[in-house]
Amino acid sequence: PGKSSMALEKARELARGWFERGLRGSNRHGAAERANLCAQLRKTLEARTQSILASSTARDMSRLARLLEVGRAEEEGPTICSLLRRDLTGSRYEGLFVVREAAGRYWLGDNFEGSRLPTVDQDGARIHPRVRVVVGIFGGKLVIEGFYHEGEDDVLNPAKVPIGPFLTVYFEGVALKEALASWKDGPPGRGGTGVAVPAVPAGLGPSSAASGVSKMTEQLRALEASLPPGWELRESRSKKGVYYFAN
Repeated sequence: PGKSSMALEKARELARGWFERGLRGSNRHGAAERANLCAQLRKTLEARTQSILASSTARDMSRLARLLEVGRAEEEGPTICSLLRRDLTGSRYEGLFVVREAAGRYWLGDNFEGSRLPTVDQDGARIHPRVRVVVGIFGGKLVIEGFYHEGEDDVLNPAKVPIGPFLTVYFEGVALKEALASWKDGPPGRGGTGVAVPAVPAGLGPSSAASGVSKMTEQLRALEASLPPGWELRESRSKKGVYYFAN
């Protein structure tokens, strides 16, 4: 668990051919030239993104809804990816890998070394750094309608929240209500939401926690009730009496 499927050294090897093609005809192929080539590519992509975001389709929710249903892949993919990534600007998830899989379906995140995405939670349970989602329009906003657990194709877990709060819940284990609040005035910043998973309230020590969910306090029940579908409150195996959010 937690091992990247693509190490940086392998990524460099795979990119070598791209640099060779880009620098063909040049007398210099050093690090400075490769960095300049990357900078040029970034400027080209940023200009393309701004052009997409300024289009009438990207600013019209009814057009976006139709695009998600019957749009061409070459139009839907760049438009939806640009909008989703724009919503993450300034947050810890800025630059997140977003790719279209099929109409309305996208992959968020990647397994590459250096992505800095969590791969295990505080209890050692696996967090898959790539999550497959369905994108749609809800409440006049572009949202993550639902997501699939790793290895599942038949059960869509509903979400219906913007991408920022969704990622905060998925990767950080924050309650949905708190995630929405942290994104209310924009991205919460690169340090994350700053919302800690609550410990068990006073009076609920290890002995009473071991008695199970039936003896949870009202506060714990309220916390569990606030979770989105597919999420639950679990007791830490390493720290009895301490609970965290997991899906």
